[in-house]
Amino acid sequence: MTCIHHLIEAQVERTPEAVAVVWGGDRLTYRELNARANQVAHDLIARGVRPDDVVGLNMGRSLELMVALLGVLKAGGAYVPLDPQYPQDFVDYMAADSGAKVLLQGHEDFGAQPTSNPRPEGLTASHLAHLIYTSGSTGRPKGVEVTHASVVNFLASMAQILDYGAEVAVGVTGLTFDIAGLDMYLTWMRGGTLILVTRAVVLDGALLREVLETYGATFLQTTPYTWRGLLDTGWQAPAGFKGICGGEMLPRPLLDDFAAQPLRLWNMYGPTETTIWSTACEISREEFARRGPVSVGFPIANTTLHLVDGEVCIGGAGLARGYRNLPELTREKFADGMYRTGDTGFFRPEGDLELLGRKDHQIKFHGYRIEPGEVEAAIRKVAGIAQSVVLLRGDELVAYLVGEEQTLRDELARILPAFMVPARFVFLPRFPLTVNGKLDRQALP
Repeated sequence: MTCIHHLIEAQVERTPEAVAVVWGGDRLTYRELNARANQVAHDLIARGVRPDDVVGLNMGRSLELMVALLGVLKAGGAYVPLDPQYPQDFVDYMAADSGAKVLLQGHEDFGAQPTSNPRPEGLTASHLAHLIYTSGSTGRPKGVEVTHASVVNFLASMAQILDYGAEVAVGVTGLTFDIAGLDMYLTWMRGGTLILVTRAVVLDGALLREVLETYGATFLQTTPYTWRGLLDTGWQAPAGFKGICGGEMLPRPLLDDFAAQPLRLWNMYGPTETTIWSTACEISREEFARRGPVSVGFPIANTTLHLVDGEVCIGGAGLARGYRNLPELTREKFADGMYRTGDTGFFRPEGDLELLGRKDHQIKFHGYRIEPGEVEAAIRKVAGIAQSVVLLRGDELVAYLVGEEQTLRDELARILPAFMVPARFVFLPRFPLTVNGKLDRQALP
């Protein structure tokens, strides 16, 4: 069966001198990317990496990161992204929990290794491709194990749905967010060019617009928050531009602003546990004209959708193996050949899916999935505060606490990624309760 890197190797043969990836003033052709990744792969194989072994990538955005990632796959290993901007405790936990056999940090020299395509013994599409950590309600992130077969099915479907050719794609997403896989793999299997940008560009709509226009970009995949910043600059999409909006619900006001753009736009939905995106909706004239929530569309190839007591359950080829080192949670969430998403929704008369919200209290914030319990556990750890509740208020993460007022932001920043640190801390004498004695979240100020 085909693995991710086999698709890319086939494209290398077709367009060896085309530009595969750009980072600032540096770039790699398909031939150069493949050769350097092969050297990484041969080195890892010599160091004992075998199919299903995990290799940690503790590297920032760079050409070296792209080379290392592809090299891990070619060696038969699975990569786990460890963002060096995360607090060290967070990185250390993921490295230990994943059982990473090798840790790459971007300063290794692989120049003495062969540049030929390796063929790792025993590697099949059923082996792991990557391990992505998502927020966990227990206070610890949990690793989602995804195979080559799941990703290859996803890529084949996306190529068809998006009519994806040799696009110039601007990659705004870090590796710890699994949708980065679409930007990289789909672009490289179709002969396109991936333009990597810094975090500063992602956060500044004017800088992002400049990159899109400078490189003649034809594709952008990002969250509603980043799209909002881009559209607010007055950016106009060139004819034929393709865009994906996903990671959290697409607000109707944002969709209204897209209406005048000459672009093809897709609204996507899917958790990490079912491989990047599981449903797709190309926004039609009818959807633009409709009021209310935006459809997330129909399942992609070899994917099934079911509603169980209103909860969205996803099955099919995209299902992950489960959670790393968490067999009980895996059995609970991956039951009967489906993943229980925790999202609620309903099928429209046409058969497409409309989401209603979360069954639990999980938050989607700027595309990141956050378990409030993990942030609340961190607050208890640094402050000894027994009662805390974390909610999304507008475009801010807010922590409500019962206890003595104190400064928590700097301490939390040392143990949580920046996107999980609340913007505001509200201290209350007591939490409001319902008549049943439960926390009344609606009554919080």
